[in-house]
Amino acid sequence: MVGRIINGVSMGIEANNIPMYMAELSPPSIRGSMINMYQWWLFIGAIIAKVVIFKSNDAWLNSQWAWRTVLIVQFAVPILLLGVVVYLPESPRFLVRKGRFEEARKSLAFIRRGAATEEEIEEEFQLTCLAVEEQQENHKANTYLDCFKGTNGRRLMIAVVCQLIEQLSGNAFMTNYAVIFMAQVGINNPLRSNIATICMGIAGSTLAFFVSDKFGRRPLMIGTALGMWVGLWVISGIVGYLPGGVPPGGPLSQFCLFLLLIWSLFSNLGWGSCVWIVTAETPTLQLREKSMSITTFISFLSVVIVTYISPFIQNDPGYLGVRIGFIWGAFSLLGAVFVYFCVPELSGRSLEELDELFNEKVSARKFHDYVCSGTGARITEIEDKNANMYAHIIQGQDKELSRDAKTPRAKIEEPAGKSMV
Repeated sequence: MVGRIINGVSMGIEANNIPMYMAELSPPSIRGSMINMYQWWLFIGAIIAKVVIFKSNDAWLNSQWAWRTVLIVQFAVPILLLGVVVYLPESPRFLVRKGRFEEARKSLAFIRRGAATEEEIEEEFQLTCLAVEEQQENHKANTYLDCFKGTNGRRLMIAVVCQLIEQLSGNAFMTNYAVIFMAQVGINNPLRSNIATICMGIAGSTLAFFVSDKFGRRPLMIGTALGMWVGLWVISGIVGYLPGGVPPGGPLSQFCLFLLLIWSLFSNLGWGSCVWIVTAETPTLQLREKSMSITTFISFLSVVIVTYISPFIQNDPGYLGVRIGFIWGAFSLLGAVFVYFCVPELSGRSLEELDELFNEKVSARKFHDYVCSGTGARITEIEDKNANMYAHIIQGQDKELSRDAKTPRAKIEEPAGKSMV
């Protein structure tokens, strides 16, 4: 029990920090793909765990090595992480906010090394300092209560509702009761089929690397939510109301398995991946840590609630059985409506540019076409340029610009009253 508590606390810290860290380090053009690394590796870990458990039970069914093997394999991941994490750079945005300007400059230089000149790195650093100062003057927000006020309340609402809908649309249920649900549907060998759905989840999360930045968050979330809604309602309708039920292993049960595989693909392409992206992108810098902690806590709490109440809905006293899919499917439909009216398109803009859009109270459906002209827009341009190794060539110690590179802008003055050295 103590081990499970420690593991749970560490997972909570991980869920708070990794998407936020990736969002602050990544240039706008690939930020979605970089944050998606978090969800993708969760699935890789899940499939490894399922395979290890499955093979351990086959090899040592009545032996203590059936569970000892699982514990031994788990040691590999934290050991690997401990060997790597000490070399990771701190977020330059975080360091600037804390007034540690020289450390921020060195961290940014480390991140952009080999892809930008010293002049361009310095320009990005100066712009970041200016943007942080502007955010501090505009928001003056540092407490948890500030997360619920004004435009920050809107941001928190977007992140929290997206996380809730992800869990209530079937993710929390399938994570814990997929094998039971498949058995009720009439699928033979539900344990193997569950591994197949996890593989489809990996496929969806992998596909998100290529489409989350290219097509944006909104189209993916709306389109996949509608597909998830249809899939669960069709399964629940066939199995729940067909006279005589669905024969195990028959064509209808195989069709339901196909729909579950597609559901898993859609769930992780549009929601498993994009929800974490939106959650990390939405808050302002001063409140990002606090907003992430609130959002993650509510998400984890919803998982606990769904896990607890689902058996009572499926069995006594609800007796819905497979028809529980109607409930989770309805939340998918609700999610599509919510995203359309409330979730703005966040791709392709720096975090500072998003801050400007929220401060201007631009409606969700107008975010994509709104033209910004402040510091955030300049950061978007220079971050994408500095992170693009093909934008210019750095040669030797001279670090000469290639013919296609633009001349760096004039150095920005330090914010009044603050030293960046």
